Amino acid sequence: MTISAQIFVNDEQLKFNIRPDYIVERHGMKYIAEIKTGAAACPKDISTRRQLLEYAIVSKSNTIILVDANSETIMHVCFND
Repeated sequence: MTISAQIFVNDEQLKFNIRPDYIVERHGMKYIAEIKTGAAACPKDISTRRQLLEYAIVSKSNTIILVDANSETIMHVCFND
């Protein structure tokens, strides 16, 4: 799954893609789900948190699903305004 996005740098458009692991649906709501292992599966990890924030902004959703594949746990990571 690839989602296209854009930013502007000095008024010039810069296009890019994000590649979330999954798009999942529950109760009619769609969410981006990202699967991580090891230390990266922790939302305290700065690289993971930045990636999830980028996904939230691009998808216009304040909730991203983070899955820890090692412990088989699911976390709902919410970014508030």
